[in-house]
Amino acid sequence: MGCCNVRKPFALLLLGSFLTLSGCSYSPWIYTPPKAEVPVGFKTSSSLRDQHFAVGQHPEADWWKGFHHAALNALIDEALTHQPTIAAAQAAIQEAQADLEVSRGQLLTPQVGLSTSVMREHINSSNTGGVFPFGGSFNLYNAALNVSYSPDLFGSIHEALDGLGAKVDLEKFALESSRLNLAGNVVNAAAREAGLRSQRAIIVKLVETQQTQIDLVKARMKLGAASRNDLLAAEGAIELTRATLPAVDKALTQNQNLLARLVGRGEQAQSLPVFELSEFKLPETLPLSLPSELARQRPDILAAEASLRAANAAVGVADGNLYPSLSLTGSYGRSTNKLSDLFKSQSSLWSLGGNLVAPLIDGGALRAKKRSAQAAYDQVLAQYRDTLLQALQGVSDALAAIDEDSKTLDAQRAVIANAKASSDLAQAQLKIGSGTQQQVLSARVAVLQAEVNLGQQQANRLINTVALYEALGGGWSTQSPSASASASSANLTTESYSSHHLSRVEAKP
Repeated sequence: MGCCNVRKPFALLLLGSFLTLSGCSYSPWIYTPPKAEVPVGFKTSSSLRDQHFAVGQHPEADWWKGFHHAALNALIDEALTHQPTIAAAQAAIQEAQADLEVSRGQLLTPQVGLSTSVMREHINSSNTGGVFPFGGSFNLYNAALNVSYSPDLFGSIHEALDGLGAKVDLEKFALESSRLNLAGNVVNAAAREAGLRSQRAIIVKLVETQQTQIDLVKARMKLGAASRNDLLAAEGAIELTRATLPAVDKALTQNQNLLARLVGRGEQAQSLPVFELSEFKLPETLPLSLPSELARQRPDILAAEASLRAANAAVGVADGNLYPSLSLTGSYGRSTNKLSDLFKSQSSLWSLGGNLVAPLIDGGALRAKKRSAQAAYDQVLAQYRDTLLQALQGVSDALAAIDEDSKTLDAQRAVIANAKASSDLAQAQLKIGSGTQQQVLSARVAVLQAEVNLGQQQANRLINTVALYEALGGGWSTQSPSASASASSANLTTESYSSHHLSRVEAKP
């Protein structure tokens, strides 16, 4: 700080000196992102009949539009706008940003304040030993400009701010996770509803066909061609079928309630669109990012990395606390017992001081705090690794589920085709007189029974396709630019704290 020239306005000189110190740029720590070994690529199946993978391609931001369902798209837009969890996540971002701004203002900028006071005092000369022989009462007027500042000598302030910045990023990624999960849940609920409606429609047809069987058995009983046992068997079969309807209806109602909550409508489930399987189109091309790109795409991994950066900053703060801290204070003002003299030079007063505090004996508390911060960092690093492993597993599981769904659907379609062939044969035999109506109805029942679970299997195929989009992290463009920038350096090794953590560098103004 330069020398003080009392001929210049001292307040400006004092403030300028503090601003010079506050303008210094410190880079006490260099953060090295974590790394982890990942496979080169994901194992995919080449046996998918109606879908194929685009390796290295990223999901679109509005990936749900790949199902080509206008009502679904509108419902997701409504959910992303009105769902309370999204509003809560947005508020959490604003809170974290405000906390960061508060700390920046308090820690990086010299604090300048103006204080004024007016006091009425009375002095009794007999009680002052003659120091104030005049005694009596008088007014005292004070006006002062006060400045205080604590330079960041060893980086603890900047590390604390970096930790708060990491928490802002963490909340941003939490918002992206909420958006991704919400969109996925809406698509899943819509697909599940479509599957349940398909299942219910087939069960109703099956009940109608079985009732026709009962009517036929009763007619044959009158002719003596059927027994009471035949009727009981037919009635038992229809009751078993009817018994499945309440569970389906319950699932439909609960699913509609879920959809209403997801879009923020509360109890207005009756106003939701009706979803049918025929309205969905399975995406023919499925994006499949490379494993090494997950850390830059999945919001939960980005959030884990932001937590790691916050833990890293906490180590920097604990380390900085081991060294001395400096605080500077200054003031310039006027003090007089006459208001008319308040702005005269003879009433001026000023002060300038510094306070250096260095820890000497603390029973090892500060070093223990640093070890605690390092252990916390190692814990968050392990959690980061686990998050990455879970992400890799999630993609692999989704790929396996899609492959299994495809095989299951192919097998189920083969069963249905076989049942339909038997039904067609029974119809043909009935026409030429070599078959019976009972055989035709039995064949029809077999077809419907084979089709009962087809809708749910088709819905599962949609749901597991959604799982792949979610496992890949959804669309990149939904992430804020600052959040994306924070994660752009996320290289993928996992090492211990001491081998890749931070290195000390000199502070440069």
